[in-house]
Amino acid sequence: MKSDTFGWAAVLFDLDGTLTRLDVDWRVARAELTRVSGESFGGVSIFSMIAQIAARREGEKEKLFAALDALEVPASEFAAPTEGARGLLSFLSTRTRLGLVTMQGRRACTVALRVLEFGEFFGSVITREDSLEREKQLLMAASKLDVGGTEILFVGDKHDDAIGGRKAGATVALVGPQARSDWGANYVFPSLSELHSFLAGSRSPRGR
Repeated sequence: MKSDTFGWAAVLFDLDGTLTRLDVDWRVARAELTRVSGESFGGVSIFSMIAQIAARREGEKEKLFAALDALEVPASEFAAPTEGARGLLSFLSTRTRLGLVTMQGRRACTVALRVLEFGEFFGSVITREDSLEREKQLLMAASKLDVGGTEILFVGDKHDDAIGGRKAGATVALVGPQARSDWGANYVFPSLSELHSFLAGSRSPRGR
């Protein structure tokens, strides 16, 4: 159930683009995935394409994950927190349960959380090895935290985050300068600091 002192029983966060920005050249990543798989990754969702290939070809998913790990793990060593991230996580950690869902791999996520010193905050961490579908990731994280999908607030930064969050029944807050109010999120904020202010009750969100 929802906390008596906070609006949601748990808050789940995306990692890259939300709490940090990993310095991965995704054009290079697409080229490498194309080389490994023999199928074009140009102009398509990387993780949707991996899921499609994995459904057709046994063992291919692990090869593609390894190719991504080779780019993401070194980048994770230089992860820096998004402005306002630590303050928001510290604020929420005293009020509700926290979880992380990410399309990064488990190795890169582990490194990034160590570098950011964020690991202490999360009671559940779900990576692409667990699922390549955001909706399923959110429901898995919620289950580990012993809450329902409709009891969570999900914080992300992309259109796919809004779609997956709504499918899972979550309240969705998108953050960052690229987030758009027409992507279907419940709330849109220019920054984590503004989300923090809203959750602390001092400001109103823009969005719907």
